[in-house]
Order: sequence, then C-alpha cells, then structure tokens
Amino acid sequence: MISAGLFTKGITHLKNIYANWNFDLKNKDMLSAWYDMFKNLDEETYRFIIKEYINTCEYAPQSPLSLLKLLDNYYTQKELPPNEIWNKVLGLVRSYGFKYGRTNIYKELQAYPVLTQTVKQYESELSNLMVGDTHTRKNFENAYSDNLKAYAKQQKEKTLEIGTSKNDTKLLSA
Repeated sequence: MISAGLFTKGITHLKNIYANWNFDLKNKDMLSAWYDMFKNLDEETYRFIIKEYINTCEYAPQSPLSLLKLLDNYYTQKELPPNEIWNKVLGLVRSYGFKYGRTNIYKELQAYPVLTQTVKQYESELSNLMVGDTHTRKNFENAYSDNLKAYAKQQKEKTLEIGTSKNDTKLLSA
C-alpha cells in the first residue's frame, strides 16, 4: 500500500511534467478521490505507472483511469511479447521433444506463468506437432494473447479495491 506522501509526490511529479494540468493539490476531496484509486498499489507498481505514463503519454491524465490502464503493462512486462512466444515454444519442442521433454520445457518456461499456462492448454497439439503447422501456431498465439489479457485483468482486480474506510482518507487530511 502506498503512503499518502508517495502518492502526492507522484502526482506532483506529473504536475511538473504536464505544466498545464489542472490538478489542484490543495483540493483535499480531489486528492482523496484519486488516492482511493491508487492506495492499494505497492510502491514499485505505483512508481512504474507514473514513469510509464510520462514515457508514453503526451497529455496530462484526465482521470485516475488514464494511469491505471498502464497496469496491464506492469503485470505483463515479465512475459514474452506475443510475437516471440511461438519461436520460443517451437525451439523448446524441437530441442527436447514434447512427449519426453515436457519436464525440461516447463522448467525453462517457469519464469513465464502465462506462457506455461498456454503450453499446458496445448499439450496434445504440441505433442503431435507437425512441421509447418500454421493452424496450431495461430490458435496458440491467440490463446496466449487471451491468457495474457485475462492474467493482467485478474492481477488488476486483485490490486484495485477502492476502500470505504474513513481511516483511509484521513491520511490525506492531515
């Protein structure tokens, strides 16, 4: 959970970058409403979305959602990009063979939970993979993209719970 101080520091940094942004740091109601949207993030995640927003967005945020959309990038940054997954999986299947090298394949993929999940979904297709099988490739890539979106959504839902406790907003009124 980020502190009110870190939250305010991030908003101030955005205000310094986007000079014409009409965010009033003295408006406690506005500050509390925005803080409620971010308070359950850990420090690393909050810093990431502030930095990512500055690096990718030309205009000041219109609402907290402008920043929170970048959570998908945070949660999926450690996964392989969709355009690289098939070559990675195909290389492992060719190196180990899927039927007998399954353990080695999963061991090499352990850093990529979404890719591992997709490989498990396609075990039968991968164990019978034929050279040049574009149908399996296309379906696998689509499934991976769907799994990646679902993973990011699930992680975001776990993180973003708006608190209703009066104690939560008292942090900003001090």
